[in-house]
Amino acid sequence: MFFLPLLKDIPFYHSSNVFKTIYALSTPLGKSAVALIRISGPESFRVIQALCPSKKLPKLRYLSLREIRHPKTNELLDKACVVLFKGPFSFTGEDMAELHVHGGPAVIRAVLDAISSSDCNVQYAEAGDFSRRSYENGKLDLTQAEGLYDIINAETEEQRKLAVRQVEGFLKSLYNGWRDELIDYRSHLEAIIDFGEDDNINDNIYFQIYKKVENFVIRVQDHLKESVRGELLRHGIKVSIFGLPNVGKSSLLNIIAKRSVSIVSSEPGTTRDIIDVILDIGGFPVIFSDTAGLRKGNSIGFVEKEGIKRAYENIEESFMRICVLDITDIEANVSSLRYLLTHQNISNQPIILVLNKIDLLESEKNIDLKKIEFLTGISSSFIFPVSCNTNVGIRDLIFFINNQLRKLILFENSQEVVGANARHREHLEKCLGHLQIFLNGNIKDIVIGADNLRYASDELGKICGRVDVEEVLGAIFSKFCIGK
Repeated sequence: MFFLPLLKDIPFYHSSNVFKTIYALSTPLGKSAVALIRISGPESFRVIQALCPSKKLPKLRYLSLREIRHPKTNELLDKACVVLFKGPFSFTGEDMAELHVHGGPAVIRAVLDAISSSDCNVQYAEAGDFSRRSYENGKLDLTQAEGLYDIINAETEEQRKLAVRQVEGFLKSLYNGWRDELIDYRSHLEAIIDFGEDDNINDNIYFQIYKKVENFVIRVQDHLKESVRGELLRHGIKVSIFGLPNVGKSSLLNIIAKRSVSIVSSEPGTTRDIIDVILDIGGFPVIFSDTAGLRKGNSIGFVEKEGIKRAYENIEESFMRICVLDITDIEANVSSLRYLLTHQNISNQPIILVLNKIDLLESEKNIDLKKIEFLTGISSSFIFPVSCNTNVGIRDLIFFINNQLRKLILFENSQEVVGANARHREHLEKCLGHLQIFLNGNIKDIVIGADNLRYASDELGKICGRVDVEEVLGAIFSKFCIGK
């Protein structure tokens, strides 16, 4: 360890609240070309010097090739690239090091063992430790940390866009701005409490603040309404495929999924339970559900009855509904389906009507959309004649579904989604509760009014982590993978 004495001259960056040096594998364990091992904390550079004793420390932020040796035996473990980051100019805000080693499991285990065997105060990181240190050192706020988690878990393009927007600080800027507004309103009321002598002036200031709070409440309420779209984008948009037995529901799902996910049979009642498939439709995560065929009769067994019951529940819970009918017997199909849906009190939401089996017609010219529109009450723009046998009309149907998803998720005249999650909404609801108490209060109770504005601003502060949120930190960061 020829260069170890030189370390006393390196001015390490110490976090005010974290002193342990942590390390972990940041890439999935398994065979790969390269694996990334992260080290963060005051002894990060000492660890690297212990593992690479034959050369001095690399230049900061430059990737350098080094021999990685075991600090106890001096055995060569790997030749790897090493990069150092000086705190606070790193992801965690602390001194950091990264080892880009070969991705074989044996190499990874050997290097991790070498780090733990160094004469440094190190410990293996727990889930989310690196991101938590980034938050604690002011590199991220809580909304950005949650956005980072969403980026890691994003599976579609629209999910990625939503997460990136959050990491970039859109919600941080919005909520901190709102919090500053409430603090400003409160400061005016507290000025009245401390210095107010003219009642007329005091009343005028109070009513100005009152009007501003009224407007503020409307903005937060609108934000809450739109934030539901962000949750749909995170967790998937439910789309129910329903209809009578043997109309082609399972065939339609298989075509959309481009693989066989549901059993197709001429026997009625083949689909007994809900079959869910998560698909990427134009960047949106969509949960398509193939449901049991809807029918009534004494010959239906218990299992099929339960499947039909669940089908009705799925239809009711879905944000988009696709009804499949057999076009060769359209009037009977419509009559039976109308009876079944009417007697289940299904809420009145738009339905996309798929008329399957057009390949069995003598000519597509025989399709009378105006008549079908009259029979079903569904606009012709929502009606799609298709063939699950020849794929005719399927492309137009999927294009229409994608457009409907965009209308459902995105703001009007906007290409962006609000990313507020369930935790944010909980604090926003509490904030609104305190503001409603303020608006319903007595003008003479200025002290109580100022207190409610403080409580409201504290709730906004909890979203970003600007007030005490210790109880939620574990819940947020424990969801991260180890090494992030």
